[in-house]
Amino acid sequence: MNKDILKNINMNCVLYLRVSSEEQVENYSLSNQEYACTKLAESRGLNIVEIFREEGASAKTANRPELIRLLEYCRKHKDSVSSVMVYKIDRLSRQTSDFLKIRMNLFELGIGFISATEPTGNEPSDKFIETILAASAQYDNDVRGARSSQGLYQRFRDGLPIGKAPLGYQNVTEGEKQIVRPNDTEFQLVKKAWDLVATGTKSTREMAEIMNSWGLRAVWGKKRYKLRSQTVCRIFRSIIYTGVLKYDKYPNEEVVGKYKPMITREQFYRVQDILDGRRTTPMGSKRKVDNPNFPLRKLVKCHYCGSPLTAGLCKGNTKTYPYYWCRSNCLKTIPSNKLEEILLDRLKEIQPSQEAIDLFTLILRTTYDKRIKTLRERKKTADKELLELKEMMTKLVQGHLKGTYSDDIYDSQKTMLEDKILSTEIVVNDSILDKYDIESTIVFIRALLKNLSRAYEVSDYGQKQVLISSIFPSGLTFDNTRLLNSEISPVYRDIQAMSKPEAHLRVHKGIRTVLCPDIL
Repeated sequence: MNKDILKNINMNCVLYLRVSSEEQVENYSLSNQEYACTKLAESRGLNIVEIFREEGASAKTANRPELIRLLEYCRKHKDSVSSVMVYKIDRLSRQTSDFLKIRMNLFELGIGFISATEPTGNEPSDKFIETILAASAQYDNDVRGARSSQGLYQRFRDGLPIGKAPLGYQNVTEGEKQIVRPNDTEFQLVKKAWDLVATGTKSTREMAEIMNSWGLRAVWGKKRYKLRSQTVCRIFRSIIYTGVLKYDKYPNEEVVGKYKPMITREQFYRVQDILDGRRTTPMGSKRKVDNPNFPLRKLVKCHYCGSPLTAGLCKGNTKTYPYYWCRSNCLKTIPSNKLEEILLDRLKEIQPSQEAIDLFTLILRTTYDKRIKTLRERKKTADKELLELKEMMTKLVQGHLKGTYSDDIYDSQKTMLEDKILSTEIVVNDSILDKYDIESTIVFIRALLKNLSRAYEVSDYGQKQVLISSIFPSGLTFDNTRLLNSEISPVYRDIQAMSKPEAHLRVHKGIRTVLCPDIL
């Protein structure tokens, strides 16, 4: 009995039910969908063998766990499932392309598709109607998305903030619109905070402590949290408090808000200057972030607020001087050369002994030799396996040409062999045997470890960044006098420990830097 006859006898079907949270009120509940599908299955004499329920999932994408399970189930049971049934085509997908792909997958498995409320089938006219219905579902979904975007844009154009009201304000429903009004208890406190930060005497960390002591809190959902310095910084960076609406999604538009402003524009920009610290670059010009005069800008953070130190050139009587400082004014300004002197002293403190360097390079060479030996053995095995696989492929092709193997057996074995050949070729071609020169590597490491402070001084901007990051992976913090939190990476820590006989020795993955030739 052939497969087609078995398919005609097979009366098993599976159900796919999907609902998103907003559709629960649109008569699309899972129970309603299941009832309609069950009634149709009974009328057609179909036996429901499995039900896949997708709750709270969007039909905009085919990346849904229950849908994936459904397709996998159909692949495994293609000989015992006659059809997949849904309540409506848009339950499967609202993207026409996704629907057609899923429909084609089912068709190739010999499985039919049924909609409980729409005409479907395998005839050309039925497939045409299915495509029209799927396109209609996508059109409806796209229209909803466009209306939502247009609604948000219109709200913005009407001078109403989008989303949750900022601290000091509250969302209030007036008629059919949600407007923003000052919060009676918080408005004056936040205004007082703006006045205080405008004096330039408080950092954002201090402002967070003060505002928390006043009882101000950040609200997420139904929970209230204490303000952090980062949250306070975002508040004082928001132009919405001036009565002006400006959003990244509408970069070229600015709208006067229909709500009571808390501060003036002049006060807002004064606070921005204070938060920026000493501005040495004119407004509107591009600041050079990767400035070779300030290699520690991204590596050293303020010990108190955790923000990376910024830097710039400050004018003196006759010339300019490079300085580092904290944006939140937690620290005193420090000359660039002074901070680098402190760093060089720290590098001298962790300088490994010559004995440790010799021992480390010996272990490195020994470990390298062992791993290279293992890699050579693996490559030899892979070369032999690749040769055997190619011989098997040749025999398979010859057997198929002679009629020894059927098309199905040939196709399955050919696919399996091709996968094995590809993975084996990757092993063979990805060998690192010829990629590294151990002698040059050891010379480089000896030069680096012999004098860490010298290595830093002769390196360029990028090399300094990589060198310090490899030694202090968690970064450094500065408290006006010292570099703190200088946790050394495991590889450097182990090198230091090698001068101790009782130390347990191990080799970590390499040291990341590219050194200036002057050190060699």
